[in-house]
Amino acid sequence: MGEKKPCSFCDIPRIQKNPYAPAKHPLVELGLPRLDMMPILQTDNLMVLSDILPAEPDGLHFLVVPRVHRQAFAQAPELKHELGYVIARVEEEFGTPMIRGEHGGGSPGEGYGESKNQSIYHQHMHLVGNPHGLDVVGFMKDVLTSKEKIGYKLLHGLDGTPTPLLTDRYNGHPYLFIQQGSEGIWAEDPGDTFPSQILQRNLSNLLSGASLNWKNIPQQPDLARLSAQRIVKTFDRCKI
Repeated sequence: MGEKKPCSFCDIPRIQKNPYAPAKHPLVELGLPRLDMMPILQTDNLMVLSDILPAEPDGLHFLVVPRVHRQAFAQAPELKHELGYVIARVEEEFGTPMIRGEHGGGSPGEGYGESKNQSIYHQHMHLVGNPHGLDVVGFMKDVLTSKEKIGYKLLHGLDGTPTPLLTDRYNGHPYLFIQQGSEGIWAEDPGDTFPSQILQRNLSNLLSGASLNWKNIPQQPDLARLSAQRIVKTFDRCKI
């Protein structure tokens, strides 16, 4: 077996000590520090980071990242109040409802290691701004049915923090969760076959008119510039 790659989110304290390294990182090459690893909000157990390639044109795309390394928010019911506070605070700060989304990993206790398909195994909740009130749940229903070929269940009556629902439904399998307001989608992945970046690819297509892949940033200077422009927009607006 090859050597396990280090977790970029677990590596945040080291990156913050030297935010202009490595020199070949796309943000650093543009003369910026590692803004993707600089929290805009922190609590005892959670950090809110800008996504490296925000799906929303004004940069309103964040990752809520726990300090402790696990594979899914469903594995951390003790964070429900803290997660709810963080989501509410981000929505208040940026003045727009946030779509919640997570591609959660399976439980090692149920025979799952790190997901074969996720890009980053450290649990993280996507918060994506929806200032124009687009029907994200309806859009993702169509995408999952026609494009991704993934079955799902519709959820109703959801509140501000998704943790209790995730914990209640979780049986150790990987899953996909999307929430807009009180409506949502739950898709279970017992075969660990869901492709990576389901949320990133499809939400960027809906919100930005193009399917963005952050893995292509090193090879595509235009994506590196777009990443920097959108993240800087977020930091310019943020007063937390």
